[in-house]
Amino acid sequence: SPPLGGEGSGERFPPGTVNVLLTVSESLSVTPFLSITPEQGLPFSITLTKVADRMYAGSFMITDATPSGTAHAVFSARDVVGNRGTEIDQGRTFMIDTDGPAITRLVIQPGQPIRNDQTAPVAVTVAIGLNEAVKPGEAPSLAYELSGTGRLPAPVANLVAVTPQSGEAQAWQGSFTLPADAGLNAVELLQFVYQGQDDLGNLSDQIL
Repeated sequence: SPPLGGEGSGERFPPGTVNVLLTVSESLSVTPFLSITPEQGLPFSITLTKVADRMYAGSFMITDATPSGTAHAVFSARDVVGNRGTEIDQGRTFMIDTDGPAITRLVIQPGQPIRNDQTAPVAVTVAIGLNEAVKPGEAPSLAYELSGTGRLPAPVANLVAVTPQSGEAQAWQGSFTLPADAGLNAVELLQFVYQGQDDLGNLSDQIL
């Protein structure tokens, strides 16, 4: 588990155990108080153990349920003559990331309703925009599925990265050809199944 990052470090912490090393500027009379408050979450205190004259260690757990965003540390301690200190010079805030990349835009061409032709099945282009990039060197997993009896998901295997739109971290585009009997006997609904993983290993299957 990595050390607690300081402001501006760009470090993000995924689910797991985070080790904390707290160093104070002078000797203390008692063990200091330290708590962490995730963004839009409840604060929790960290049990610290003295490991040197001005150094204390502890740890805390980030779970899948911990909200992503900026977390804030709160510190309080008294020196040997009773003066109270609350300032944190480094490590006051850090980023928690427990969410994988979600789809914020999904567009198909041709638009709905798609008029399929049994003799010349329609080629469908699908474009997706993500709120976070997937792991470098990887592509998201995308499949389509028709609602007819016995239909199974079919992968969109040719996804390529394209220029993202405003507000998107990443965008992908691919295509597939509908089965010749798609919508032949009755109207069928077309839906997508998605999964994406970020560089920290966070997974998402959300199509927002």
